[in-house]
Amino acid sequence: MKIATHDKTGKVYLVIEEVINCTNDRDGEWMYVYQNMQGQKFVRTIEEFNKKFSFVDPEDIKYIDRKNVLDKTE
Repeated sequence: MKIATHDKTGKVYLVIEEVINCTNDRDGEWMYVYQNMQGQKFVRTIEEFNKKFSFVDPEDIKYIDRKNVLDKTE
């Protein structure tokens, strides 16, 4: 699991996994499944995600409720 921040808002997100899109328009395109600290899940193409988010070292984040977040991803 990777941690990223939104470049504009600074909000913290967890990248849960990489998946392959199999819809007709984007068949075979790699995407990230990621979630916010409230447990809401989102999907973006890896290309789009990398334009809007930056990966960070967990030690650089001042506070993450790790137990709460990890419970929601299992």
